[in-house]
Amino acid sequence: QLMENGRRSWPTNPFDALSKKPEGYTTATSNSDVDTDGEWIFNEYNQIVHQRNNNDRYYWQYNKGTQTGDNADVGTLGNRTQMN
Repeated sequence: QLMENGRRSWPTNPFDALSKKPEGYTTATSNSDVDTDGEWIFNEYNQIVHQRNNNDRYYWQYNKGTQTGDNADVGTLGNRTQMN
């Protein structure tokens, strides 16, 4: 976005910034959660969620920031957190 718009910004869905999505990426529905080994999603709670091959599930809270206007602000990515 810096090259295209002259300011840094993050996409609404972080996977859209990747030229190649990770193997196992699926588009989330409003109530979806990972349930397959190796699956990655971006859900309605603004979380990147991944299920490892040992069935452990993790998420990262994602904030796209303010993408337009004079108060544009770069987003944030939270720490990896294990899901219960």
